[in-house]
Amino acid sequence: MRYSSRSVITCDSTNFTTPEFDPFDLDIRLKDKLPTFPSQADRDSIKRLSREINTIQGYNFTNIRKERTGGMSGQPSKPAPWDISNFSFNYAFTKTDKRSPLIEFDASVRRTGSLNYAFSRKGDFIQPFKNLKGSALKWISEINFNPLPNSFTFWEK
Repeated sequence: MRYSSRSVITCDSTNFTTPEFDPFDLDIRLKDKLPTFPSQADRDSIKRLSREINTIQGYNFTNIRKERTGGMSGQPSKPAPWDISNFSFNYAFTKTDKRSPLIEFDASVRRTGSLNYAFSRKGDFIQPFKNLKGSALKWISEINFNPLPNSFTFWEK
């Protein structure tokens, strides 16, 4: 049995934002306020507390399914509506952490998944006027219809 995934995407991002103004005294620039603290440790602490930090981690698996395998001849087998190869699965995970001077810690986790079913068959077209002859009736002789749909697709999230 062969299983496949059409795409696997991972994301890991951290964004640091240092404001121009002090978030606790909005009318004072942060660079003007830092020299008023006597020690370097105090200045580093104020800088760290005024920073906004956003971290995003995530991964995504798309179109995970069992590949249709061949029979005795090594050729792919004929598709059937009940074949497990008609099903595919998607899954996504995202974790977001946020910290700012006004928000001590905000974490959110989001998970999504879906199950998909798709089956396509060879079309059986019926041409009721195929045997009509004559150039004036050519467009009528090319009329055809299909009594059943060629594909069936279902998706559940």
